[in-house]
Amino acid sequence: MSDDEYDWESCAGDTDIVSVVPRRRNSGPLLGAVQKCTQLVEGTNDTLARMEEDHQKMRILVAVMAVFNFLQLIPQTIKDTIVGFITTNGLRLGILMLLSHGIAIVLRRLQRKSHEPIVEGGSSSSTRPSVSIVEPTAALPPPPAPASNGELPDQVKKVLDLEMSPKWVLVKKENDITWEVQDVDWNGGHKITRFSGPVNCSLTQFTRTLIESAPKPQRQFDKMLDAYNVLEDYGSEGGRIVYVNFHSPVWGITRREVVSHIIRRLLTPEDCKKYNIEGQFPDLDASDRTNFEKQTLENPLVVGNISTTHPKSVESSSFTRAKINAQGYIVVPTSATTCHVTEIIALDVSGSLPAFAVEAGAKKVFARFNGMINYLNNLN
Repeated sequence: MSDDEYDWESCAGDTDIVSVVPRRRNSGPLLGAVQKCTQLVEGTNDTLARMEEDHQKMRILVAVMAVFNFLQLIPQTIKDTIVGFITTNGLRLGILMLLSHGIAIVLRRLQRKSHEPIVEGGSSSSTRPSVSIVEPTAALPPPPAPASNGELPDQVKKVLDLEMSPKWVLVKKENDITWEVQDVDWNGGHKITRFSGPVNCSLTQFTRTLIESAPKPQRQFDKMLDAYNVLEDYGSEGGRIVYVNFHSPVWGITRREVVSHIIRRLLTPEDCKKYNIEGQFPDLDASDRTNFEKQTLENPLVVGNISTTHPKSVESSSFTRAKINAQGYIVVPTSATTCHVTEIIALDVSGSLPAFAVEAGAKKVFARFNGMINYLNNLN
């Protein structure tokens, strides 16, 4: 075989090594077969690489699922505390803290007897957590007794006292609506909040719409509101006991629920003087503070709300039971068709939350108040 039968090709790559490859003349079919084999090998390598990547993703997914299954063992309040701990002290210490709690819980569960009774009100199999409303086995609480000597109920006085406080600090003002906060030592380490602004609706409209028709109007502007159930209705004198739960303002934070007692009262001119509420209002006897059936309401209204308990509602493992230390509205008529509305919120969320979650929640509550004002403005 002579050299004339071959063409010599230099095959140089990106390296400095140059290889000389002989190619027989008229060997096109053979060369095509070799190229196809090369492409097949390269394609196989790509397929194997993709398979390895898919396996890697699957391993990560299995690990994530295992973590979530493990987290289900840990109470929600502890998980919230751990999230705050990680934010403050770093991920590694937070993971160690998480593992220690989980292992302790597993050991305790292994020690329990198999016939342990199941607590009612646990998580539902659906995506929406179950609402812990049960038929009571004990007698229902009696209606709240009216305040003695014509005094206002405690939750109403609490809202009025906080309104008079000189310690409010401005956070934001937007379109005549103000957002203020105040540091207190009785709200679980959380600041209390005050929103206020004018609204183009009468006091009668405010009462009929937001109070007597709740929660239907609230669902138009409160994006965090989920379940709302009236557990007990004592009428205009005793108010209502309600169960409410909320969507979390950010993903990964346990949802909150509350059971609270809502009472409303009209203020007499003497009440207005005592609590520095300016304006000219008609005479009103203290015994008529709950006369909400009048055609036109002209005296300022205060709605007070505070946490309580009720046998129809047991705490659910799907939620953390928050505590309302004070919440309510002060609605002062400024004309026959306008009012000034103030909302005060002192909510103990019952757990440590990271700063970003607190900030996100505060912004959504401010947006809710703005939404309420806009909703009322559009009633006419």
